[in-house]
Amino acid sequence: MNTHPTHPVNVDTIKHLAISDSGFVFDPTIGKSYTVNESALWILKRLQQDQSLDTIEQHIVEEFDITAEQAERDLGEFFEQLNRYIH
Repeated sequence: MNTHPTHPVNVDTIKHLAISDSGFVFDPTIGKSYTVNESALWILKRLQQDQSLDTIEQHIVEEFDITAEQAERDLGEFFEQLNRYIH
């Protein structure tokens, strides 16, 4: 877990997202809304709480019972997708 994906999205942008417990996400900076799955919701909430990527990765390993390598890949894919939608 020493290596993790870099965070391609502005943290302030993530902090300004309105996120419901049902997975509805509204980005007030661009006026768009999205629906995210449970895993994405879980990650977004932790990013809003200023948790480090290392901490999030460790929690993913524990919560979803996967390897650190898989968690790292999953986070990388998550950030790739997030970067396409959140500016």
